Amino acid sequence: MSNIFPAVSVIIPMYNAENYIAVCLESILSQTFKNFEVIVVDDCSTDNSVEVVASFAEKFGERLKLAHMEENSGSGALPRNKGLKLSCGEYIFFIDNDDLITKTALEELYNLAKTYDAEVVQCEKNYRLSADALTISQSSETISTPKFETTDLRERVHKILKNDNYMVPQWTKFVRRDFIFENELFFPNTRHGDDVIWTWALVICAKKFLRVPNIVYCQRLTKNSILQKERTPLQGINFWLNPVILALNQLDKVMSKTDFFKKIFSIVMLFWKILFISCLEVFLNAVYKNLQLKFMRG
Repeated sequence: MSNIFPAVSVIIPMYNAENYIAVCLESILSQTFKNFEVIVVDDCSTDNSVEVVASFAEKFGERLKLAHMEENSGSGALPRNKGLKLSCGEYIFFIDNDDLITKTALEELYNLAKTYDAEVVQCEKNYRLSADALTISQSSETISTPKFETTDLRERVHKILKNDNYMVPQWTKFVRRDFIFENELFFPNTRHGDDVIWTWALVICAKKFLRVPNIVYCQRLTKNSILQKERTPLQGINFWLNPVILALNQLDKVMSKTDFFKKIFSIVMLFWKILFISCLEVFLNAVYKNLQLKFMRG
């Protein structure tokens, strides 16, 4: 692979995943599609995650890169950005360090992207693996065959405002690399919500946004999610509201390059208003749950 560019760059942000990263990497090794590279970006893990990844070097050969953040970033955003800058593939696919993919995942997604000449391929369904069951999660609109999203940006914005149709997790997307770099679609440096802003940016910029029914990703549901951590009301304020400004600034950069938003100022203002209300609602719900728990505990 040293003399040619891979078709797909698989990027995995990693932090303290010693119990899961091996299974994740094994699922990539077993792919029917072999023309890929894997970029693992360690976010200063304090367990044996790095050693586990290093043990896979011989199995992957030159297809595995292990990079390191200089300091812990607290989320997957900056590690993903670093992975993007290290990538060489024609397409980009993200995997979380505790998840896995089906054997034909890369083959299916690559063939769909090439067949339809899509900038973005969005999977409408995925497996969810818990300690008790394997279930299927899907978007609000069920599709049975590949379908291009409307090119009418007004309709797309309307769907965003309704929180409709667009799967938020970054691992639901298979994206052309040059499209990402041409539009500077990198992840905002936030502790959470970076995937939401990134997805909206893709929706705004992509001319060929393909939605597909293929189920190729398995999300592992774990209890150590950053979103499920208990916080005091003050910590909740810092956690939920501080990233909002950073995220909105990132999205504003994308929108300012689009003629649609330049011409229709009122839509932009409505967009920001609804987005702020959504963020505030999430914050208030979090604070309420926190206070409720403290009250119940006496």
